[in-house]
Amino acid sequence: MILALSAAISPEMRGQTAPSGTATSSAVNAHFAAAQQAQSRQDYATAEREYQAVIAAAPAFAEVHMNLGLIYQLQNRVPEAMAELRRALKIKPTLAGANFFLGVDYCKMGEGARAIPYLKAAARAEPNRTDIWSWLATAQELSGEIQAEVVTLKRALELEPQNVDLLYLLGHAYERLGKKEVKALEKAAPGSSRAEQLLAESYAASNEWPSAVIHFQNALAASQNRPGLHVELGEVFLRAGRVTQATQEFEAELLLDPSSLRAIVRRGEAKLIQADVDGALQDWARAIAMDKSRAEEILGIRETGFGDSAFEQLSDAARENIESLAPDLRTRDVPAARFALAFLAAQTGDSSREAAEAAKASP
Repeated sequence: MILALSAAISPEMRGQTAPSGTATSSAVNAHFAAAQQAQSRQDYATAEREYQAVIAAAPAFAEVHMNLGLIYQLQNRVPEAMAELRRALKIKPTLAGANFFLGVDYCKMGEGARAIPYLKAAARAEPNRTDIWSWLATAQELSGEIQAEVVTLKRALELEPQNVDLLYLLGHAYERLGKKEVKALEKAAPGSSRAEQLLAESYAASNEWPSAVIHFQNALAASQNRPGLHVELGEVFLRAGRVTQATQEFEAELLLDPSSLRAIVRRGEAKLIQADVDGALQDWARAIAMDKSRAEEILGIRETGFGDSAFEQLSDAARENIESLAPDLRTRDVPAARFALAFLAAQTGDSSREAAEAAKASP
């Protein structure tokens, strides 16, 4: 709502300044003060009348045109508001508040392309306001400028790195950008291994395992020896509870690339689910020696924000199976066993134990 927006922006953007220059008479000052007081108590009819009196005496006072436009906004008189905002900008093109509100109005009308120039002007005038950058991103989304939207949201996040709404919007923008690239790839190379892989990854991200399996298999049919495909298909099988098939895919990946850390880590996970503790620890000892931090990220032991951990939650049945192995693992005083215990703690949500076991898992 515009009312909420007006409360969020700075006094400079709202035009809350006393008349100066061309408007210095006591009568103009009195009308302006009366308008401000009426606006503060939400007496919009009086505020409108007083601002119009100021404009009659000082028609070149851009901020008053903007304030009058805001009064119209608050009464949902949008066409009149936009007309006043344009008058303000004709007098003072760099006026941040007028540019901002006019851009917001165009966004609400679904006219993103028309909103963008105004919101960019507002951002240039007040570059430290996240609300301006957020509305600019909205305008860019409406106009289909996804890459520009990503850049804008990143700029807003520089100001507020922990803003959950901005993080959500950025993630959503990346998702749409990815779909756009998938469509472009499908058009350029329909049925290619890369196109099938992208489709498979999209289905996997949505937990649509059967469709993901089909497209990964199509990708492999088109390019049997491309590294990475077998391990991705194996991960889908693992999440779908088809552990034997998952293991076969990890083995196939390791035939192509014997040093694939991801395949080694995942094969160890599959072995643990199958209660092959010795086999799991053998794989994980090798993984720890290669790159312990990355191995933790693959299993979701180390939180990476947009990394693998969201993909890493096992089914309840699989989690119960591996939890039963904890007593055996605690008797084994080796880094791989502590690594396995950290994985179990991550699966059960025991963050304190997870951190402690992970710290002890160094070889």
